[in-house]
Amino acid sequence: MILLEKNGVKTPELGNALMIDVRTESDEVDCKQWIFDFQNKKNGPLAYDTETTGLDYFADVRLLQIADRDTAWVFDPAQFPELVALAFGNTKHFTAHNSTFDALHIGRLIHPTDSTKAAKETERIMSLTTDTQVLANLLDPRGRKDGGDHSLKGLTKKFVTPEATDGQEALMDYFRENKWSKAEGWLKADRWHPAYWHYAGRDPLYTRRLHDVLQAKVNESSVQELQDFDHKVIRVLAGMTSRGFTIDREYGAQLLESLYDDIDRCEKQALIYGVEKIASGAQVSEALMVAGVELTEKTATGKWKMDSDVLQSIDHPLAKLVLEGKYARKMASTWVESILAASETDGKLHTRFNASGTITDRMTADHGLQTMPAGDSKVRSMFIPRESDMDIYQFDFANIELRLAAAMSGEPKMINAFKNGDDLHSILAEHLFGSDFTEADRKRAKQTHFCWLYGGGSHALSKNCGITNQEAKILLERQKRLYPKLTRWSRSNIERLEYGAAVVKTPTGRKIPVNPKQKYKATN
Repeated sequence: MILLEKNGVKTPELGNALMIDVRTESDEVDCKQWIFDFQNKKNGPLAYDTETTGLDYFADVRLLQIADRDTAWVFDPAQFPELVALAFGNTKHFTAHNSTFDALHIGRLIHPTDSTKAAKETERIMSLTTDTQVLANLLDPRGRKDGGDHSLKGLTKKFVTPEATDGQEALMDYFRENKWSKAEGWLKADRWHPAYWHYAGRDPLYTRRLHDVLQAKVNESSVQELQDFDHKVIRVLAGMTSRGFTIDREYGAQLLESLYDDIDRCEKQALIYGVEKIASGAQVSEALMVAGVELTEKTATGKWKMDSDVLQSIDHPLAKLVLEGKYARKMASTWVESILAASETDGKLHTRFNASGTITDRMTADHGLQTMPAGDSKVRSMFIPRESDMDIYQFDFANIELRLAAAMSGEPKMINAFKNGDDLHSILAEHLFGSDFTEADRKRAKQTHFCWLYGGGSHALSKNCGITNQEAKILLERQKRLYPKLTRWSRSNIERLEYGAAVVKTPTGRKIPVNPKQKYKATN
């Protein structure tokens, strides 16, 4: 329940902390005085948040909210730009939840016509910001599906008050009354409708109080040293998003047309074999069996498997057509179309990066940038230097997973191989198949290495290598004998999960919870 007051709106779940809407010049004067007083008191960080017309980088900011523990101010930054300049020009410490999203928009508010200055402003604000989402991730990196929660409302309910409400229900009711979809609602809602601005005003109050609780917990934990590092990472990534990647849109359009032609050609040629839709596994499998191809793998629902691994193992023209057509369609829909659409405004791709995209703190990015084909430069060629005197270089770690395994386990055979510049896959291939091993044997050795590293068993290895399950078991056992210290290290990691806490601590001090039912993840 929200109690209306002359000087603002009370939030009962926060001890009647106030939310104040700024709509007049008199309101602006009051807000300015509050900001001056806040900056002079230096009593903790200033929380900030934004409400935008959408999630796009170029979405407009409809409301900007700032708060301490007890008072939130909500205003239209286009109407009161001086409040933006005052709050973000002189404050020395901020806090925000998922600060990257808001800081990017604030940087553009302050420098709307100069992308370079906007990027620098975003980085400056983030250098002064403690992100409560980063703190929460340090304490527990699990996502919702694994039992964690990094959402502002979920964390507030857990650490601040179980009565926390995000006003989402009232806001969605407002959207439904106007027959708006969620996307339309964010764009069309009256910014001063109570359901909208009350929803906005709560967030910085929650963030400010959550900051104090989480910061204290991080200070008491063994992950405190990672806090500065993780904040530096998100600051750099935000700068990359703001500056953007320059896209060769003319080349991209030509590439898209070429991919469409490839799809059309493959579909027309597939008609010869009675396949109207190459995406239909049922049609493709039926046509292959009519042609005399023997299929052996089925899905859990009893249908014939027609994934890439299966199709690549089939020596038939239709299988090659389906693979080629599917690949062209994926290239078009996953990357080219997405990148062209996102770069339409200024010719740049302002992709968003998630520094902690997985429980192991692995980075992810929008537009599928981290999954672009490594051996095909078509999509990558869309990215060009933003200046004529610049070049783009591509770097990749050489056998980084094996190097880390060697260093962490202290396996001398692996360490000596790396020091001598030897090929580890060839060493394993010789151990498994003899000195006269073939290139195909080396590929199997490589698969054996990575199957072990990522916790795959004999079934996964047999599928990847096209061998029997018994043959795969033999390869994995021989590998263990080649690297005894590595094997003992792996076993000790698993035993710690069986008899101790279900947590793996990395060499940097990061704690990663592991499901005891998935003990193989203790190593990978």
